[in-house]
Amino acid sequence: MAVLEAKHYQETRDRLAKDPIVIAMAASLTPEVIDAETHDSGSVKFGFMLAANEEYAKRGGSGQGHIGAVAEALAMIVRARG
Repeated sequence: MAVLEAKHYQETRDRLAKDPIVIAMAASLTPEVIDAETHDSGSVKFGFMLAANEEYAKRGGSGQGHIGAVAEALAMIVRARG
């Protein structure tokens, strides 16, 4: 199924993927964890979104964007590093 998405969603993920807080959060994640926290479609699960947002805020992050942005950025980082 095709998904239409506004341009700012990817821009937000890209910005967060460069955020030192998100990078530090991603350091402890493995591809196996990301696989367990995503649906077959590749979208992140709601519980992971909430946990990522909470941890991001606890570490002092702000400007997270849409509800899944932090979790999506974490998944991007971990998948890119393999």
